[in-house]
Amino acid sequence: MKKQICDLHCDTLYRARKEKISAVDNFGKTMLSLSNLAKYDNYIQVMAVWSDKRFSNDEAYDVFLDTAAYFKGQLAAAEYAGLKVAQAVCGDDIKKNESCGNASLVLAVEGANLVDTKLSRLEMLRSLGVRLVTLAWGGRNQLGGSHENSERLTDLGRELVCHMFELDMIPDLSHSNSKMTDEVLGLAARFNKPVVATHSDAYALCAHSRNLSDEHYKAIVKSGGVVGVSLACMHLADLTNKPAADSGDLVAHLMHYRELDKNGVGLGSDFDGVDELPRGISEPFDLYKTVSELDIPDEDKEKLLYNNARDFLVNSLKA
Repeated sequence: MKKQICDLHCDTLYRARKEKISAVDNFGKTMLSLSNLAKYDNYIQVMAVWSDKRFSNDEAYDVFLDTAAYFKGQLAAAEYAGLKVAQAVCGDDIKKNESCGNASLVLAVEGANLVDTKLSRLEMLRSLGVRLVTLAWGGRNQLGGSHENSERLTDLGRELVCHMFELDMIPDLSHSNSKMTDEVLGLAARFNKPVVATHSDAYALCAHSRNLSDEHYKAIVKSGGVVGVSLACMHLADLTNKPAADSGDLVAHLMHYRELDKNGVGLGSDFDGVDELPRGISEPFDLYKTVSELDIPDEDKEKLLYNNARDFLVNSLKA
């Protein structure tokens, strides 16, 4: 079985820029570093830039632009160090990187509030390689609510989602509430476009507002999307009944989604976006090791680790 991972969400880029450290090799200061990707046959990493809600929308937009520039610098530093990594903007880029032995890095936005009321900012995000945009993070903004409340999309929020579909950009439903999720799924069906939940665990196993119902999981997969299972401990297990989440909880969520539809589940680690990792998981290789030891066919292991998320990105990211 090939050693390969496709991870739909991490915050390493945002954290490294914020802390003014290298994302290439920082001697363990981040959970993920670009230097560690060389050990894999194939690696695809979606790198999200968080729109911190403590910032104004304009400040969050400026942080994104600064982080995008930092990203370019880190790619240059990786190339100088002889590392085989490259940005992937579209599916063809991923296939090209695979053929060249390059890891693919995909730039994303976590929190569409940085668009503010200026929908033209979507074009700027797209020009810099962004195709995946998480609509919400927490609280409420000009676009609608989040998992922390029951507010629907606003008129501007619906306009933004429609414009995203027109630009072949993909709404990420992680952090959204059920009403927003239903609305975006309805718009996706109207445009015949996919949606994604890059880092969302199963509500059936852990009743946290951040987690997805089985019905929403199946609807996302039906749209052509996938769902990445997150390593956030409070989303994996009810920690009032156990001291900590562990790799077994990760497996339980992967297998639960797999039973619903084995072609729709992948990884969305949230490395460097979570304060604590489950016991038994400290870096990406632990994800590979955990899944590779499951008593399921190798084909299904490869779906969980790589192929499901990879195929979604290849088919859905447009130039």
